[in-house]
Amino acid sequence: MDAQLAAEKLSFVALSLAGDVLEQTGTVPPLGILLAPEDDDIFTYYPHDLHRSASWDELITLVVSELRDQAANEEYIAAAVVTVLESGDDRAIGIQIETQETAIALIAPYKKTDEGWKISPLSQTDRLFTGRIFFFDN
Repeated sequence: MDAQLAAEKLSFVALSLAGDVLEQTGTVPPLGILLAPEDDDIFTYYPHDLHRSASWDELITLVVSELRDQAANEEYIAAAVVTVLESGDDRAIGIQIETQETAIALIAPYKKTDEGWKISPLSQTDRLFTGRIFFFDN
């Protein structure tokens, strides 16, 4: 699977998972996803359930640490960090996807309506949320 296809698959999985979490909790605490090269094997990590009092920064740190540990022990071709992004009253699902070749950040604004959560389509943004964190030489 090439990097473009991996990023597309991971963006679909990440947005679907974020939508499920949003429906259940009313927000999207940080979570992580890894995509393996074969059989579309996916690893997910959602630390909020075990660390309910943790801050956003602490949850991001837990996600990044766990994904790095998993990626060091298994072969994965793409990684994603997913979380809520907030600015004033505006909210969006933020998805940072990285492969060996590229790193992109996507956002999907959302709002609560009488019918439930309305999530807008994903759009690419010019900057990464946390800087590049996977698939690079230190």
